Amino acid sequence: MENTAGREHLVAEFAKVVRRYDEWFNASPSARDVLEIHQLLGELQLRLLAMPESDSDDDYINVEDDVDLTEWRKRTEHFPVDGYWKVFDVFAEDEEPVFCAIADDLADIHANLREGLHFFEIGQMEEAIWRWQFTYFSHWGRHLTGAQTALHQFFADQGGINNES
Repeated sequence: MENTAGREHLVAEFAKVVRRYDEWFNASPSARDVLEIHQLLGELQLRLLAMPESDSDDDYINVEDDVDLTEWRKRTEHFPVDGYWKVFDVFAEDEEPVFCAIADDLADIHANLREGLHFFEIGQMEEAIWRWQFTYFSHWGRHLTGAQTALHQFFADQGGINNES
C-alpha cells in the first residue's frame, strides 16, 4: 500500500478537480463551456482512477443534494449538443439505445461528486474516497463516459477543438 502522504496527495488532487467542477457547474454560461467541461470530465476520470482504494467498509447511505434541474438545464441550453443515444449494457446483444441529455449527465455527476466532497471537507477522507469510487462505478462514471463520448463526437465532427461552433 502507498504511503500516507502519497495517498493524501492523490485524494487532495482529486478533491481540487471536484471543486473546479463544482465552480464550473455553478458559474454563469460562457462560450468556452463545452470545451471546459470536456476537459474537466477527462481530468475527473483520470484522477479518480489514480486514487487509492478506500479502506472503508461502510454501507452506502444516500446524502440528498437538491439540484433544480430546470435551472441547471438553462445553464447548458447554449451547448451546441444537447443529447445523444446510448446503449447502457454494451455487452448485451439486444440492448435498445436510449436518449440521454448531457444536462442530466452533468447534474448527476455533480450530485455524486458533491456528496464525496462533503465528507472530504469534514475530514472523513476514507468515506470520501469510498463514495467517489462507489458512485463512479455504480452511477456517475456511466454519465461521465456517455457525455464524454457525445462531446468527443461533437468536436470530431467540427474538425477538432479549435473549430467549435
